[in-house]
Amino acid sequence: MIIFIIPYHKIGGAEKVHLEIIKSVNKLTDVIILFSSMEDENISREFIKNSKLVIILNSRALRILVKAILIIISHLFPITILGCNSDFFYSLLPRLNKKCNIIDLTHAFFFSNPEDKELVMKSVPYIKKRVVINRKIYDDYQNEYKSYGIDNSFLSRFQIIPNGVIIKEFDSNLIPSRFTDFRIGFVGRFSYEKRPELFLSLADSLSLNKIKAKIITDSFKLPRGVHQKIEIVEGINDPVILRKEFSNISLLIVPSLREGFPLVIMEAMELGIPVISTAVGSIEEHLHNGVNGYISDNIESEDFLLFCKTKTLFLANNHKLYSDLSISARQYAESHFNINSFREEYRKILLH
Repeated sequence: MIIFIIPYHKIGGAEKVHLEIIKSVNKLTDVIILFSSMEDENISREFIKNSKLVIILNSRALRILVKAILIIISHLFPITILGCNSDFFYSLLPRLNKKCNIIDLTHAFFFSNPEDKELVMKSVPYIKKRVVINRKIYDDYQNEYKSYGIDNSFLSRFQIIPNGVIIKEFDSNLIPSRFTDFRIGFVGRFSYEKRPELFLSLADSLSLNKIKAKIITDSFKLPRGVHQKIEIVEGINDPVILRKEFSNISLLIVPSLREGFPLVIMEAMELGIPVISTAVGSIEEHLHNGVNGYISDNIESEDFLLFCKTKTLFLANNHKLYSDLSISARQYAESHFNINSFREEYRKILLH
């Protein structure tokens, strides 16, 4: 039995990753999922379909009851628990059977407040395997362990498992059509750290140069008064709609203030779409200037907007360069983002 403890459920790359992890093992063992909340019906159906039981911990009484049940079960049966950024998960660990296979997953090294960091650091002795998605997060943890005086032996419990996407057949004829009908794209939720307002400003500025813009997002957080010239597509959690609408974007813009490594960049490259992004998280490990896109070290709003506008206009007027970047992005996805190795690595640690 594997129990997944996930803090919340909403649109985002992390949720897609969790679903792929569950799909990698759900036919080999029973899967139970605990959510703090659940916000999107489409993707929620996928979690329900791929598990034996889904519990939403939306009341204090239910949380106490579930915690008691998990403590009892852990002393009766060998179980594996994977938690991700969940206070409920961390508070549970000291009372579980020490023989449990406890796995922690970190998508990005970011803490909203000092209390969250304290919980993670106190969890160190109980975690059998701490999975991170890139080397940068491992380095951040290593520095934090040192500052907390945590013994170096615990670093051996880390494992880096990069995220993956399904690599589908690629139609290279899309490249010239994307160049001819050039449009920038923003794919994701409208949240503070994603800075969608920068994309709106960029789209408004580039409209004077006849460059189109498309936003693919969720259906319940669209801002009011979005520029009429920007195409808005809702339903990002529907993989069919997402791939269809993503496919005619020429250039993905990622203006984020913070990230781990966004799944949307992997999805773009798999489609042969170059990316312009801020240099946050581990994006610079995969995005290389003039090869598969462009990355800006300066995340200040005005500087990043100027960087995006300059690079976009340069690409929109250079067919060969745009084609080269598109092909390179696709090849990079094929060699670095294949989901098969991702699935196999998670099977090894979850079915241990």
